[in-house]
Amino acid sequence: MEQLRIDWWCNFNKELYCNYLIAKDERMNTYKILYKYYKGANTDAECCQAVKYVKADDRQEAIKLCGLWHKLIISIEKV
Repeated sequence: MEQLRIDWWCNFNKELYCNYLIAKDERMNTYKILYKYYKGANTDAECCQAVKYVKADDRQEAIKLCGLWHKLIISIEKV
């Protein structure tokens, strides 16, 4: 098993992997997420809005990557 792992790393094509990462990055979309947050520790505090930009393959992945509770998100726009 250990020999198999060593052989795999020895045959690893860094240039091919780098090209894959560049292509994946170019394929991804940028999403502008407008969300609300509270200035205090609870929902009685003043509500403000902010913008976060996320790079993702699709809208659902952008929601996951932003790390916000879905009810705080006001809008998601593909940029």
